[in-house]
Amino acid sequence: MPAATTYEYIDSDGSIQTADMTPEMIEAENAHRVFLSTDTAFINVQKQRRTELLKKCDWTQGVDVPDAIKNPYQTYRTALRDLSTHSNWPLLEDDDWPTEPEV
Repeated sequence: MPAATTYEYIDSDGSIQTADMTPEMIEAENAHRVFLSTDTAFINVQKQRRTELLKKCDWTQGVDVPDAIKNPYQTYRTALRDLSTHSNWPLLEDDDWPTEPEV
């Protein structure tokens, strides 16, 4: 996903403003994204987040859990495991992460 070309800031009266990034800011943002995409520590943080989300719903896969709970969570858990194949991996946006089922 390409970097944004605008940014937000809070001005002196407390309101949020949007401004265009300079070419230098865009270049720096792109360089940072390239760095993060190969940074082992950053990738490990993303993997750890995924692992925590999986652990949080391990209970949903027990033999005594009803299918009405188990099945939606199977889909969710598969989506979590497949995140490393996502086109934005490891630079995932919030909406790239799967949504936990509401059961």
